[in-house]
Amino acid sequence: MGKTNELVSVSFRWYANKDKSKQVLQVTAKTHGTSNYVPRSINSFRLGVFQPCNECCKENWDKQHLCFSSTHPTAIANNALIGKIKNLLAETIQQHNPQTAQDLWVYIFKPNTTNVNSDTLGAFLSGYIEQLKYPTDNRLPSGNYRLFITLYNHLKRQDTIINKPIAEITDNDFKAFGDYLLTKTNARYLDVMKNFKAVHRKAVEAGKASTRLTYKPKLTLSNEQRKKVKNNTKAVLSATDLQKFIDLDVSTLPRFGTCSVELMQLYKDTCLLMWGGFSRPIDVISWETCNVVNENGNTYIVYIPRKKANNKDIENNHTKVQLGARCKAIIEKYKGQSNGGYLLPYSINNKCWNMDNAKECHTRLNNCDKAEGRVNKWLKKVAKHLNITLENNAPLTMYTFRHTAITNAIDKGFSPMVVAKLAGTSVAMIEKTYYNPKSQMQILASLAV
Repeated sequence: MGKTNELVSVSFRWYANKDKSKQVLQVTAKTHGTSNYVPRSINSFRLGVFQPCNECCKENWDKQHLCFSSTHPTAIANNALIGKIKNLLAETIQQHNPQTAQDLWVYIFKPNTTNVNSDTLGAFLSGYIEQLKYPTDNRLPSGNYRLFITLYNHLKRQDTIINKPIAEITDNDFKAFGDYLLTKTNARYLDVMKNFKAVHRKAVEAGKASTRLTYKPKLTLSNEQRKKVKNNTKAVLSATDLQKFIDLDVSTLPRFGTCSVELMQLYKDTCLLMWGGFSRPIDVISWETCNVVNENGNTYIVYIPRKKANNKDIENNHTKVQLGARCKAIIEKYKGQSNGGYLLPYSINNKCWNMDNAKECHTRLNNCDKAEGRVNKWLKKVAKHLNITLENNAPLTMYTFRHTAITNAIDKGFSPMVVAKLAGTSVAMIEKTYYNPKSQMQILASLAV
C-alpha cells in the first residue's frame, strides 16, 4: 500500500513470534519520517478470522500486491480478509487524514468507527481500551486502560455477553456478570463492576445504548457476600509494628528467591519513602533528582502524581512534601546510582523514559507494576518474619505505608485538606479509601520521618 497520505504509511509485514518458530503477518502503520512501525494483528480488526496454513507463509507472500500468491482455498479466504482490511484503512485515512500511526489506530479501533461488529460489548470495550492507550485529545498516555483489560478478560472467561450487542445489555446481564465474579477468588468484584458500568455509560454517551444500568452491586450483596468482597485498603500499621519495620535488619531475613541483601534494603527504603512522603508506589519509584528541592534549609520532594498527569488544573497538580532526616538519608544513600536520573536505582530507572510517548509510557508503567508486585511479595515474607498482623488479616503491602502516613497525620490533628494536598489526593478519597479511624489509639509514632 505504501505511503497513503503525506504523514502515515500502512502496509503488511511479517514478524517472528516469541520463540521465533514461525513468522506472523501483521498490519503496520508508520509515521512518515520515523523508523518505528506500529503493528496490529489481523484478527484485531474483527473483520474475520485469519486462518493459518502452510500455503499462507512468507514465501508465498506477494510484496507488490500485498496478498498470497497461492491458489489454495485458505489463502483465497485470507486474501479476501486482507482486502477488507485494505479498504477499511483506505476509507479511514481518507475520512480522518491521521497525523501519526497511533492516530490511525485510534480512528480504526475507537468505539464510534464503522468497524464490523463494533456494536458488541466486547468490540466497544476493545475500542475504549485503545482510546485510553493512545489518546488523541492532547492528553498524556494513561495506565488506566489496564483496569479495562481486566474487565475484558473476565467477560471473555464468562463468555455469555461479550459478543452481545451493547444496546441489548440489561441490568439482568450486569447482575449475572456480577454473580459470576463472586464465584471467583480475588476477582475485585466492586472494582470490576464499577468499570463495567463506566463502559456502558460511555456507550450511552456515544449513542450505542439508550438506557443506563441502574443495578447497584454493593447495595444488593448479602452479608456473606459483603464479607467476601470487603475492602481491606484502610489497614494501617500500629506504632509498634511500624517501629519493627524501621528497625528491621534485612540481612537477618530468610532467603527471598534471588533477591540480594542490597535489593531487599532498596525495597525497605522505598516503603519508608512512601511513609515519609505520603506517596504512591508509582510516584516514589519515579521520583527524579530534579524533584528534590532545598528551600530555607529544608528539603522537599516536589512532583506531579501520575494520577494527576492529565489534570488541567496545572497550579494544583503539584505535590510538595517536606522530608525528614530519614528520607533525606535514604535519598543521599542512592545518589548517582540511577543512570536515568531517578532517585532510586531500580533496573527500570537505568534509562530515561519519554512519558509523552504512549509506547514508552505503557512499558514503564507495566514495569513499575511488576516492581510493586515484587516488593509486595517481599513484604509478605517480612510480615511473617516480624509477626505483623493487620486488621481483617489484610496483607502488608506498599500501600499500607501510605495509608499509615495519612491516618497518622490526621490522628495528629492535621486537617484532612492539608493531608490530601500532601498525599496528592482528595479529602473524599481519604475518607473513602485511606483513613482508618480505628487507629487513633493505636498509631502514636511521630510524623517526623
